[in-house]
Amino acid sequence: MDNKGKRREEYTDVEATSEEVKPKKNKKKRKKNQNQNEVEATSEKVKPEKNKKNQNQTEVEATSEEVKPKKNKKKRKKNQNQNEEFDDCENLKHESDDCEKLKNDQKIEATTEPKKVDDQVNPQFSYWSSSSEEPEYTEDTLHPNYVCVGNMDPNITEDEIKHFFKRIGKATVELRPVTTKKGIITEMQALVSFETLEETQRASMLYGTDLSGRAARISRLPLGLMTLVVTEFDDQISESSLLEQLSAQLEWPIQDIFLPKSSSTGFNLGFAYLKLSIGNQTEDAVQKFVTENDIIVKDVRGDEYFVQILKVHLKAWVTQSITTEGRKADLQETIDALKNKIEENRRRETDKEPPFSWRTRKPELFVHHYLQLENDCWAITLFRGHYAAHQLTYSSPSSLTNVDIIKQGVNPRHLLSGEGIDKVKNTKEFMLGYCKEVEFHHRPKTDNEEDHEAFEKNIICLLKQCPVGVMIDVLPSSARWDWDELGVFIPTVNDLIRKSLEKPPYHGLFLASHDTTEEGVDFWELQESAGEDHGDKGFIKLARHNRMIKQLIVFKV
Repeated sequence: MDNKGKRREEYTDVEATSEEVKPKKNKKKRKKNQNQNEVEATSEKVKPEKNKKNQNQTEVEATSEEVKPKKNKKKRKKNQNQNEEFDDCENLKHESDDCEKLKNDQKIEATTEPKKVDDQVNPQFSYWSSSSEEPEYTEDTLHPNYVCVGNMDPNITEDEIKHFFKRIGKATVELRPVTTKKGIITEMQALVSFETLEETQRASMLYGTDLSGRAARISRLPLGLMTLVVTEFDDQISESSLLEQLSAQLEWPIQDIFLPKSSSTGFNLGFAYLKLSIGNQTEDAVQKFVTENDIIVKDVRGDEYFVQILKVHLKAWVTQSITTEGRKADLQETIDALKNKIEENRRRETDKEPPFSWRTRKPELFVHHYLQLENDCWAITLFRGHYAAHQLTYSSPSSLTNVDIIKQGVNPRHLLSGEGIDKVKNTKEFMLGYCKEVEFHHRPKTDNEEDHEAFEKNIICLLKQCPVGVMIDVLPSSARWDWDELGVFIPTVNDLIRKSLEKPPYHGLFLASHDTTEEGVDFWELQESAGEDHGDKGFIKLARHNRMIKQLIVFKV
């Protein structure tokens, strides 16, 4: 997400994946008839250059994921990266070298007692279980004898790791230190082998267990496969042509490819999944290659497109459908049904809730001091939630005076090296030292639209009691959204399709209000962690009814 040249923000993935991926700027030659974006609220900003044959196929989202298409450009500068949706727990980059963490030294006097509201939180939705974090790979794509272990202390030894796995079986350990450019070891990783598949499976179940003061990140070793998503190509290119052109430019063989299509038009949806066979090569090396090299795909007219290739984490059933013979047709049918349902839901009339804004009523509840300088959006969200709840209840300042207290106080076993925290709910034990209760409310696991609408109503009820922290899904087109100019971010249909197929990263924000635009678009207003220069004085707007909020964090002091 660009901040108009001032500072480039990268979203944080709190619970999802662990590899940082920075895509190149998109300067591909666009086709002349840029399909109109399905987002009505921002459609006036999208101007197709020329009409052509099939222009009436408005449901095709293949090249309309970006809300603001640029003019055609044949040449492209190499090695220019822009922020994208799959950055897992990332850092905000600042122009100034002397940016420091800003401390919260301002004491804001509490004004009045919190107002009582008539809205009651529906207890049915207070403790929905979290969506499961299922693995991407199936057993036949995993090595039967190896696990990868990360997030370990730089000084840990082979003997300590062997002792950790002693209850599982005899382990062989190969240490792999992670170093900076100056050769400083920041984290120790290891490749650990066992004698049987059963031992390997049991070892992987120790994920998150304390290992020398840190939460061990243990995962099975894939059999040399890497999953990538390809975007930014013409919507009429065929799967076979895309496969042929990519195979000629990538250094590793493509084992599988899947190019979703629109059943109504026959055009592709503008994204494809690759299963790349990388052998003993590291995923970082592959990502570096596709980032630093221009990968070009030509359409049927010979026009060139600079495609974007990123690592992606698919849900297990999607991976199995792509890699299993005869299952792609079933996956295509699922996507067709999903697309139709998304479009149908967008046409549904929803009940309009009266607007409510803490930002207007009590602006002193929102602490603007903190900028996200590292992977700490989760801690900023917790601090802001506690601060607001405390200010609404007490006149005296809280002893929780800054974000660093949270970051240093949470059990280190839950902190991931360079990647934030494993799960936000693991902060509860520490936060209870500063408040009466911390509640974590999760969105429904069901696909029933009524359940999700009820969840949103529940969010509004909780919001009227106090501003709340939220974890949101970071969607693909948000990386190109101009938060300073375009107002409410409305996900594209492709965003929501991919959200159902992939495991998107998450980002922590602070929910301040909800309202409706003049065009009738319901939205949430949230405080970002990118400073007051971002969006509307540090606040952004996300369209409601899109299931973007994954989790709520509510404090009772």
